[in-house]
Amino acid sequence: LQEQKKNYQDQLRSRRANETALKGLLEANGKMYNELAEKYKTLKNVSDKVIQQLKSLLCEVSDYFSTSSSNSNRPPSKDSPFGKKNFDKTLEKHGFALKKDENSADGTRVVLKFLDDEGDGKKEEEQKPTKEESHSTDSDDKNVTKEKKRRKAHHPGASQKMLKPNKVVDCKPEVCPNCGSSDFVDVVEAYTTQFIELKQELLEVTHFHVYVGYCAKCGKKVYGVVPEKYRRAYGSLLTAFIGYIDSQTATTRRQTQKIIQEVFHGVISQGGIQKILDRVSEALIPYYDAIARKVRGSEYNHVDETSSRMFGSEGKRLHWLWVLCNDLFAFFRIDERRTKEAFYKLIDAWRGILISDDFVTYIKWEYGRQTCLAHLIRAARKLKGSLCERIAKCGEWLLPKLQALCKMKGKQHSEIEIEVIKQEIRDRAAEFKNAGGGASTLVARILDELDSITLFLRNPKIDPTNNHAERMIRAAVCYRNVSFGVTSEKGERWQERSLSVRKTCELAHMSYYDTLKEAVDAYFDGENPSVYKLNKYKWYRSNGFRLNGYVQ
Repeated sequence: LQEQKKNYQDQLRSRRANETALKGLLEANGKMYNELAEKYKTLKNVSDKVIQQLKSLLCEVSDYFSTSSSNSNRPPSKDSPFGKKNFDKTLEKHGFALKKDENSADGTRVVLKFLDDEGDGKKEEEQKPTKEESHSTDSDDKNVTKEKKRRKAHHPGASQKMLKPNKVVDCKPEVCPNCGSSDFVDVVEAYTTQFIELKQELLEVTHFHVYVGYCAKCGKKVYGVVPEKYRRAYGSLLTAFIGYIDSQTATTRRQTQKIIQEVFHGVISQGGIQKILDRVSEALIPYYDAIARKVRGSEYNHVDETSSRMFGSEGKRLHWLWVLCNDLFAFFRIDERRTKEAFYKLIDAWRGILISDDFVTYIKWEYGRQTCLAHLIRAARKLKGSLCERIAKCGEWLLPKLQALCKMKGKQHSEIEIEVIKQEIRDRAAEFKNAGGGASTLVARILDELDSITLFLRNPKIDPTNNHAERMIRAAVCYRNVSFGVTSEKGERWQERSLSVRKTCELAHMSYYDTLKEAVDAYFDGENPSVYKLNKYKWYRSNGFRLNGYVQ
């Protein structure tokens, strides 16, 4: 019994020792577990933060690659021909794809998904349309094409206009191809066709043989006198033509020289071309001043500016070309700065309604301003394509709203209707004030400029967009892209005057070349040119007439 008791006590002691060791082990494991849980929690917070930062970075990178001229102020010349495809291909190259997660709780729709060959194959198989679906798609496309043709059925089309003939030839039937008879009755004119060709000798060259003699009475040496009209080496038609092709096509002096030599079979130096352009520039001064007076006397004007290169003796400099225009006149001016002072030099004493973009000098205009809705629409289109869900929702609301506003132009609305529209925008914009990214900035700007955004609803003459100024200044941008700019102040004055007269003639449906010829004729004769045509078209427009063609 004593041995059994002793064995039992030994077992009891060993069991207690095991329990104590197990308890210590459990306590140690518990502490280790708590430490691991804390570390896991910390690492999870860090990883979630890093993932969120990566998603935000991917959103910004995706927005950068998706930015184009259709959703920003970037010019179309800078658009990539491949768009966003390069970015997507780069992700695919490394085995990832950028997807939109519609079920994300944090508002971010970015998912980096690893591309699995099997999964991709299955998806491709799932996306392949069936025969019935493809047939229905083809039929839908055909219906859309028919619908487009039906919409354009009212268009009268275009045909070659008949010019005034120098010679008329009657083409009467001679021999019948059926029976060979040459007798015809009831011969009437069926239709008229024309043949156009250049003359062989385009230049008319006149030589004046100047004789010299001695006076029989006093013996003085006397030369013959060339008529005043012909004392310049080049006539008004050739002078106006060289000015026309330089301002209209932005050709270089060397190219103009080639045209005169090869097409007109004439000889002219590059210095002679420059002298001709100087004469045309001086001849356009009365027209330029008249356009400035007319623009600065208008009720409303569009304004815009773009850079202009200057390569002078001081090196390369960046100047700015400003335009102030309306439906009838376009006035251009080049300044060394893009400042408030340069803007006031452009407008002088004019204080009317301004239609412009969001340049800070325009925003502070105190005499009535219409914000360009086209700029806001492009910004909203960019938000709509964002990978962030809240930002995309802001764009999905704002884009159709601004487009609907543009369609309301041309009609005067009451103050009550305008206030209802403004209140709807305020109520909905409050949801996206803290959306982040470009959405918050755009919403804040819309709320600040709400009066300027809806100004066109009070005046049917006001255009809700600044597209008119953008179209006017496009000619200067094209000239800048195909040339190295100007090299002197004289060249800038020529660019200002030629652009102003050229664009005003386009708005007035007048011939720019004829206007140049009249200006040069008046300049050669020492007379002031008649600028009545600028007022004539304004009279036609104000009295409800619509002109098709040139004003004669």
